[in-house]
Amino acid sequence: QGFRLKSLGREIWSLAMVVRYDEAGGNSAEEFGSGSEASGSVARSRTLGSMAPCWQKTVLESFEYRFKQKDRVRQRLRENPGETWDAAWNALQAEWSVHDKLNRELGSFVSPPLEPNAPKSVAFMFLTVSKLNREDVWTAWFKQARSNQYDVIVHNDRGGDIGELQRLGRIVDPPTKTGWATSGLVRATVLMLREALKKRTNTHFVLLSNSEIPLYSFRELYERITAQTQTRLHTMDLNWDESLGRTVWQPPDGDNWHGCTKGRCHAKADQWTMWIREDAAFFAENNFLAFLKPCTLFVDEPYFIQLMYEH
Repeated sequence: QGFRLKSLGREIWSLAMVVRYDEAGGNSAEEFGSGSEASGSVARSRTLGSMAPCWQKTVLESFEYRFKQKDRVRQRLRENPGETWDAAWNALQAEWSVHDKLNRELGSFVSPPLEPNAPKSVAFMFLTVSKLNREDVWTAWFKQARSNQYDVIVHNDRGGDIGELQRLGRIVDPPTKTGWATSGLVRATVLMLREALKKRTNTHFVLLSNSEIPLYSFRELYERITAQTQTRLHTMDLNWDESLGRTVWQPPDGDNWHGCTKGRCHAKADQWTMWIREDAAFFAENNFLAFLKPCTLFVDEPYFIQLMYEH
């Protein structure tokens, strides 16, 4: 039943995307298909994955532009009243190109080995540009722990006052440029993993924002996390990116990059993740950011899960 539901969901989303593309003034199925497959029944009876490649490519391009890039332009216009659409688009294209450049220029890193026979430590990595929403809760919570049981890493590229995080944690210096929906979110996460790996007793690495609060005592959460022998990600089941076969990766270059080709190569997972040290070192030491498509947005959800499936 679950399989049938997923297949039905894919057909519904495929049809929805076709309809929206046509409503936006895009080309019709007849212009991209051939023979009987070009009729309107194609969208009603076949999933997008089995459509003609040129038709699938067109829908994917429309999805990338209408639901990824244009959404970011609309947000910028809300943030900057009076700015024209063209000005916002050009400014964002320039900003995304800067992220591509930073991805290519990310330096190398070698993770030090785990210190043997030492108490396990959990690295809490805060990706934020402001104070903790509930400093009182976090301060009291960390007081429950021994100092050798945890490590706090903070990435903040805006400067300014970050309150208790300044006292509790080690700040990534220098930080990297971030921005909503940009690849800078992944790059900042990689830099935090690198900083956290420098502490040789850190065995588990948890990504957080300033909005979270702990729901369990430190002891209970510590015991649950340190008992994990695998990285934990919350995968998304039905989603448009996977149903449409969206990819954020460049094609294989025949040299350093062999592409993302294995099963679930279009998967997505929540940004907030827990890594074991082996996997944290894998992402810290290998710069896959350099192989993202130019100006690709919303990569924080597919990046880690797809590379985990691939490697």
